[in-house]
Amino acid sequence: LNNVWNILGYSGGFATGTFVGMYLENRLALGNVNIHVISLKKGAEIASKVRKAGYGATELPALGQSGLVWQISIIVPRRQKPEVLALINAVDPTAFVTVDDMRRVDRGYGRLGK
Repeated sequence: LNNVWNILGYSGGFATGTFVGMYLENRLALGNVNIHVISLKKGAEIASKVRKAGYGATELPALGQSGLVWQISIIVPRRQKPEVLALINAVDPTAFVTVDDMRRVDRGYGRLGK
């Protein structure tokens, strides 16, 4: 801790490694993601469009702050995430969307089946 150059070298290497790792992870796009969608009125339409594109979608009625909403869960390979997000946005640009990384998928529908 007494040598400034050692501290700068360590922190610079750590930051560079983190940046390169994140870049490679995004470029390789390995694994699956779970896309959660909450839509006030167009949940069934979103799920239908996603299914027509060959993905599985589970839709559930839910109670939100403003009343009944639709919650859709879509598990897709990470490489297809932009395509599915575009489908969702085309149907309901106001939908609330979150994306979670997944560690493991056992069984599934369509492109996920193992």
